[in-house]
Amino acid sequence: MSELNKTTIFFVVALVSVTVAVFTNPSAHEFDVDDIRGDLLFEEFPTDAPKRLQITTRSEETGDLKEFEVAEIDGLWSIPSRSGYPADATQQMAAAVEGVVDRKILDVINAGSGDHVKYGVVDPLDATADEGFGTHVQLTGTDDKVLADLIIGKPIEGRDGQYYVRKEKQDVVYQVEVDLDKFSTDFGNWIEKDLLGLNPMDVSQVYIDDYSSSPEVVINRQGQLEQRLNLVSRARMRLTFDEGENKWEATSLEQFNNETETYEPFTLAENQTINEDTLRELKNALDDLVIVDVEKKPDGLSTDLKAGDDFINSRETVMSLARRGFLATADPNNPAGGVTLLSSEGEIVVTQKNGVEYVLRFGDLQLDADAAEGEEPAAAEVAAGVDEGGEGLNRFLFVMARFNESAIEKPTPEELPELPAEEETTEEATEESAEETSEDEASGEQATEGEAAEPEPPKPSREEIEAERERIKLNNQRAQDEYNDKVEAGKKAVEELNERFGDWYYVIPNDVFKQVHLGRDQVITTPEPAEGAQDAAGSDSNQSLFGNPGAMIPGLPNILGGGGGAEQPPAEQPEAEQPTTEQPEASEQPEMEAPAETEPAPETESDATAEAAQADTPAEADAPAEADTPPEGEE
Repeated sequence: MSELNKTTIFFVVALVSVTVAVFTNPSAHEFDVDDIRGDLLFEEFPTDAPKRLQITTRSEETGDLKEFEVAEIDGLWSIPSRSGYPADATQQMAAAVEGVVDRKILDVINAGSGDHVKYGVVDPLDATADEGFGTHVQLTGTDDKVLADLIIGKPIEGRDGQYYVRKEKQDVVYQVEVDLDKFSTDFGNWIEKDLLGLNPMDVSQVYIDDYSSSPEVVINRQGQLEQRLNLVSRARMRLTFDEGENKWEATSLEQFNNETETYEPFTLAENQTINEDTLRELKNALDDLVIVDVEKKPDGLSTDLKAGDDFINSRETVMSLARRGFLATADPNNPAGGVTLLSSEGEIVVTQKNGVEYVLRFGDLQLDADAAEGEEPAAAEVAAGVDEGGEGLNRFLFVMARFNESAIEKPTPEELPELPAEEETTEEATEESAEETSEDEASGEQATEGEAAEPEPPKPSREEIEAERERIKLNNQRAQDEYNDKVEAGKKAVEELNERFGDWYYVIPNDVFKQVHLGRDQVITTPEPAEGAQDAAGSDSNQSLFGNPGAMIPGLPNILGGGGGAEQPPAEQPEAEQPTTEQPEASEQPEMEAPAETEPAPETESDATAEAAQADTPAEADAPAEADTPPEGEE
C-alpha cells in the first residue's frame, strides 16, 4: 500500500472519529445556554412504549454493583433481577416514566468530562472508575430500543429537588429537577404487597406448633445425604375465634413432657386467660405481611408444592431447604408414610372461614446485605440485637396453602313432613269434618259461662303437605348447592395460592417474624390485679384506719356490729346508752327481748340468776335455782 493511500485512510478515520465526537459529545461552544434553558431533556418520548426499566448503582465503599430490573415479558411484568418474580409494576412504571418525561433543562453546568466525579455523574458501569458514581437509569421499548438513558448525580446545594444529570455517552452536565423516589430499587415497591391475600376478619382458627430445630444435611463418605436434627419441642395450641362472644377460646392445649418425650394436655388456671391483644396483633400482622426479598426454589420442589404436597426427595431439593433452615423428614402423623417439613423456628397454621389454610414455616436468619455486608447471619444476629427486633436481620419464610373442608359449616337439611298413609275421599273427609264440628259444638255447650273452647287447627290437606315438602326440598338443595360452591371456591383459591407460593422462599423482617411467631407465654396471660387491690390472704373488708378490724374509736359508740371480740358489749346494749356505769341488781334489771333477726348475746351469771328468781317454778326456769346459787361464803 502506497504512503498516499495510508495517509488517506488515516485522514478518513480521524474525520469519522471527530464527527462521532461532535454528535455524541457536544462541547461547550455548541451550547447557547439561553437557547436550551427550558428545553426537554428527552424530546418526543413515547409515554406508552417502555417495556423495561434498569436501575444501576455502585457502592463507593465496597465497589459492589447493585442492579435492579423490571420488564414486561409476554404481557406480564416481572423482576428479572429477582429470578423473574411477578411485579406489580403498573403504577410504579408509570411513575418512572413520569420521572423522565417532561424533565426540563434548567441550566447547563459543564460540558467537559473532567468534572464528572465532582458532580457525581460517573457511570456505575464504568469499571475503570472508583468514585463519583451516580444512579444509571435506562428505559427501553420494543426490540430493546433505548428511549431514555441518563445518569443522576448529586443533589444541587440550595436547590431542593434539583440534581446534576447527564445523558449516557455525553459529557454535558445539566441542572434538572428530578424525583429520585420514582426510580426506587426497593424490591417491596415493585411487588404485590398483600402476599397472603388474607382477610383478618375471616380468620376462624390458629394452630401454633412451637418448637425449634437445627436442620443439618451432610454428605457422607459414600456420597449419601445424612440429615441431622436437634429438635426442641415446647407446646401445641389450637385457638378458635368465637364470633358470638367476640373472643378467642382454647380448643386444645398441649405441652411437651421432656421425661416421657410426649405431648400432654393442659388447661388454663383460674387466673389465666387467652391474650386477646396478642392474637389481634397476629391477625393484623398476617394481613400486612411484609416481604423484603425472595429466592427461587429448585424446580422439583416448586412442582410438588404447586400440587399441594410436601413430598420432597431430590438431593438438590434437600440441600436447598437445609441451607435456609428447613428439613424434609418422615411425617409422624401419617401412618401411611409421607414426608413433611420441619423448620428451625416452628410453624403456624391459619384457617379461614372459606376452608383455606395458610401454613407458615419459619426458617433461618438471613442478613440484609445492605446492613452488614460480609458478615455471617449468626454473628450479625448478636451484633444487631435480635431480642430487640434485629434491625437489618431477616428470616426465611416457607408458605403453602391447603384446603380444610371441615372449616366450612355443613348445612343441616330440614326434615320432610310425612304424607298420610292413604288419600281420603271427599265424602270421608266431609263426614269427618261434620263429626268434628258436632264434637266442637257439644264441647262448647259444656264449657262454663265466660269460657270459650279453643277449636283445633284444621289438618293440612295432602296437597298442602306435598307443597310444603317441595318447598323444603328446594331449600335443602339450595343450601347444599351453596355449600358445594364454597368448597369448590376454596379448593380453587388454594390452587391459585400455591401457584403463587410454590416457586419461592420468602424473606421477612425479623421483627415481623416476632409478631407472628407466638409461644405459650405470648398466647396465655395472667392478668395483674388492679391498682389498689389487696391480696385476699392479707386483707379484710372491716379493716379500720384507726386499728385492727372491729376496733372502736375512743369516745365513740361501737358501730361495727360486735365484730370487736368478747371484750366488747353486745350491739343491742351499747355503752353510750347506759345511764350509769354501775351494774343494777339482777331483780331490777329489765327484761329485754332480743330482735328477731339478731343472735342473742351470751348470758352472764347475773342474768341467769335473775331469770331463775323470777320464775314461778323450777320447771319454768332454764335450770334449777340451786344450780345458779353460789356456794355459801361467795358473792
